[in-house]
Amino acid sequence: MGMDVLKTPLEGLNLVEASAGTGKTHTLTTLYLRLVLERELEPDAILVMTYTKAATAELKQRIRNRLASLRQGLLTGQFKDEAMAELAAQQPNRQRALHLLELALAGFDQAAIFTIHGFCQRVLTEQAFETGQAFHTELVPDQLPRLQEVVDDFWRREVDRLPPLFLQAFRRQVPGPEQLLSQIRFALGKPYLEVRAATWLENLPQLEAAASALRDQLQELWDNSREEIQTLLSDTSKLKGNAYRPDWVAGWCTRLTDWLQNSPYESPYDKADRFTPERISKAVKKGQKAPEHPFFNMVEWYLEQVDSCNLAFNQTWSALLARCYDYIASELPRRQAEAGEWSYDDLLLQLHQALGGTSGKRLARLLRSRYTAALVDEFQDTDPVQYNIL
Repeated sequence: MGMDVLKTPLEGLNLVEASAGTGKTHTLTTLYLRLVLERELEPDAILVMTYTKAATAELKQRIRNRLASLRQGLLTGQFKDEAMAELAAQQPNRQRALHLLELALAGFDQAAIFTIHGFCQRVLTEQAFETGQAFHTELVPDQLPRLQEVVDDFWRREVDRLPPLFLQAFRRQVPGPEQLLSQIRFALGKPYLEVRAATWLENLPQLEAAASALRDQLQELWDNSREEIQTLLSDTSKLKGNAYRPDWVAGWCTRLTDWLQNSPYESPYDKADRFTPERISKAVKKGQKAPEHPFFNMVEWYLEQVDSCNLAFNQTWSALLARCYDYIASELPRRQAEAGEWSYDDLLLQLHQALGGTSGKRLARLLRSRYTAALVDEFQDTDPVQYNIL
């Protein structure tokens, strides 16, 4: 059942759900006409809100055109659509209706038609005392330079001081502060998000140093014993050929040489465990004894260290992102306040904070008294900040 726009009450809350192309804007502009004629509201008392600047400009023009068209229709008796004709027929005093439309057109430059960001900026500026804002603040649409400045400082304070091998591994994924910002920017301006992260590892330098020392020992032992180890693992009289085929072993040895050049934060290649006592023992032929060498035990220990380093990397990476988020959340507002700047996110966040603060009820009363009616065309209703403001 469709909405009867000419009979819908002009009090309380009304929600109109409509797909694109179903006349939502026509309905909104008709409601605007009714507010002018039936409630005798002037344009600065009717808050109209949409999402983009382009939509705001279009809506403003559509409303002005319908006001002018209805005025012309009352003078000539010719109306452009049925809604206007029916609305005109409902007017008990056509001269009064003409007067109200002329007043609305004369004052239309003061029409309260905004994007939600424009509305927030207007309130923060005009109600600076109630919202706790500075009286001279500039809107800076592009927040990126200021954000990047903050993240650059965080990089120097935190990232450059990380243990050297961790930093090397980290920079392979995140080469610099620009990429770090891109990893975290999606979460900014959303105070309703709950940030969860792993705890910071205080023993990371010691863990890295121990793993590196063990790798160096393993490297030295490998350099001195490679031929002996390869021979032991290629002995098909003791080991099953379908598990330790000599040509396979030769390939594993080549890859192991390369692997030992890597950082302990890098995952081992998929055959590194073939050099551990556990895997070797599973391939021993019946009646034979598994080959032994100190290198096999050391590989097992080093693989455990590499696993620990990989877990530590993921944990520290998570904690580092959380630290960066917290640093931005505290540092960015401070620097913006010093510079007298607002971003688009700030407009929403500051008004949301003001409405929830100690002067929030007073501010809400002021806004309700200023805007007797509100027509909300579109906003991001999935954003709790915008939803709560409205």
